[in-house]
Amino acid sequence: MSTAADTLQAALYARLTAALAPVPVFDGAPAGQSYPYATIGDVSASAGPLVDVETEEHLVTVHVWSDQGGYTETNTLLASIKTALHDRPLTVAGFEPVRPVYRSSTAFTQPDGVIRHGVIQFRALIVRP
Repeated sequence: MSTAADTLQAALYARLTAALAPVPVFDGAPAGQSYPYATIGDVSASAGPLVDVETEEHLVTVHVWSDQGGYTETNTLLASIKTALHDRPLTVAGFEPVRPVYRSSTAFTQPDGVIRHGVIQFRALIVRP
C-alpha cells in the first residue's frame, strides 16, 4: 500500500516533469548530471489540523540547480515551479485532491562559487476521503 508521501511525490513528479520540460526532475540526481535540473527534496509530515477526518500536513521541498552565471535561470525555474504547484489541484491517488500552498523560496551560490541552488517549499494538506 502506498503512503500519502509516496503518492504525493508521484503527483509532484508528474506535474513538475511537465512544467519544467526539458529540464529533468529527479528524486535524486545521478552522479555527473548536467545542469540545469530539479530534485524533489525532503518531505516532512505531521498530523493534519482537522480532527474529524484523517489528514496529514506535508512540507515539500523542491531544489533547482544551475551552472549559469547569475540567478536568472535559477529564479526562472523557481517561478515555474511556483506557477505549476501553488494552489493548483494535484491528483493524489487514494486521497482528496491536494492544493499545495507556496511557503517560501531562496536562491544562493554553492560553496564552489559556480553552482546556483534554489530551494522552494510548499505546504500540502492530504485528506483521506
